[in-house]
Amino acid sequence: MPQPALPQHRIDRVFAAFERAARNGAVAPTNLELAMMLGLSSPGSIPNYVGVLEAAGLITVQRFHRARRVTIVESGLSTHVPPQLQTAGRYSDRTVKADCAQRDQALRTREAIQAVRRFTNPAQQCPFKPFLKAEADAFDDALADGASVEEAALAAGRSLLDGYRQFHRICDELGEPPRPEFAADRELPL
Repeated sequence: MPQPALPQHRIDRVFAAFERAARNGAVAPTNLELAMMLGLSSPGSIPNYVGVLEAAGLITVQRFHRARRVTIVESGLSTHVPPQLQTAGRYSDRTVKADCAQRDQALRTREAIQAVRRFTNPAQQCPFKPFLKAEADAFDDALADGASVEEAALAAGRSLLDGYRQFHRICDELGEPPRPEFAADRELPL
């Protein structure tokens, strides 16, 4: 079965990212970074984009287990690969602890991306478990004391996503547009 053609604008953006990294002597972007840059839900298709660029003769790729060196054929510039990542063997320089940390970071990143998608796309939202009376009171008290929605959610012992949903529910009941104040927008006392 033939593969569908990849969008040219995405191929161009992947090439530009590699070119920028090579020009700056930086590490080549990872598949996850490229997927996030392109707005893809998964990094699984990124090797297809890299393969198209290789097949077109625009780049060459030297692959290591945990890194890659991308050379831009036209300029001859290459991305940087730290020496500790230049191992070809599957377990040569790696430890189980580093593998677990990398896997945990990837899971946290994926969960954060999925939570944002669920919050911004109502079709993908998971069911909202209503606040218990004690949680709602703690949330309301924190907001009344001038806390941000994020701080109020934490005070109620709920996730930030639940806090925003509760805030929107309250605004809907009051007939007011939601205008949450983000903790990052406020100056916090030192």
